[in-house]
Amino acid sequence: LCSASASIARPLTFTNHQEYSNSQTEKSETYELSYKLYILAQNLNIVPKSMIPSFSLNHVHFHLLCATYLMYIMKPLEAWNCIYKASTLVMTILETYKSSGRKFTEAEHRILERVFHTCVKYESEFRVELSPSVPSSGVVNYPFPSIYPSPPIETINSVNEESSWFFYLTEIVLRKFENRLLDEFFVPTGVAGESTPDGEFQEDKYD
Repeated sequence: LCSASASIARPLTFTNHQEYSNSQTEKSETYELSYKLYILAQNLNIVPKSMIPSFSLNHVHFHLLCATYLMYIMKPLEAWNCIYKASTLVMTILETYKSSGRKFTEAEHRILERVFHTCVKYESEFRVELSPSVPSSGVVNYPFPSIYPSPPIETINSVNEESSWFFYLTEIVLRKFENRLLDEFFVPTGVAGESTPDGEFQEDKYD
C-alpha cells in the first residue's frame, strides 16, 4: 500500500497548476502499476497466511493506508469507508483493552497515538467536506488520554524526518482549531431537528 501511494505521489509545484487542470489529468505512467499494487494488497489480506488479524493496530494501519491511496486517486467515498472502518476499529481495540484490564506496551502505545490522531484528522476533514452524507464514527469525541501523538525523538535521524513529523503535528493542531471554530459558528441539530448542547466536533476539554 505504501508502494502504491508512493508510485503516484508527485511534488507540488507551480508547474503542476500550469500544465494540468486537476490531479486526474496529471496521472503518471505509473498509475496502472500503482492500482495493481493496491489490488495486490487487498488480495494478500484475504490469504490466511498473510491476513492481518482483525482486531490489531496493524489492521487500523491497513485501512488508513488504503484511505490515503484512495484519496490520491480521487475516490473520496471509498476513502471515507476505509477511514470509518479504521476509526471504529481503533475505538473497539481501546474499549477491549479497557474492559480486559490489558495494557499496551510502550511501542504499541506510540503506534496507537499515531493511528488514533490520524483517524481524528481524516474523519474531521471528511465530515466537513461530505457531511451530512456520511455518518460519524464518534472518534472525534472519544476520550483519548493524550491530546497529541508523541514524536519518536530518539529515532529521528535526519532533518527531513524531523520536518515531516512537525508537519504532521501542525496539521493535527490546525485540525483541532478548525473543529473548535466549526463548533462555535455552527449549531448541529439532532435527528428530530432539535439542537444538541455539544458541537459536532467537541473534543478536548481545556481549562
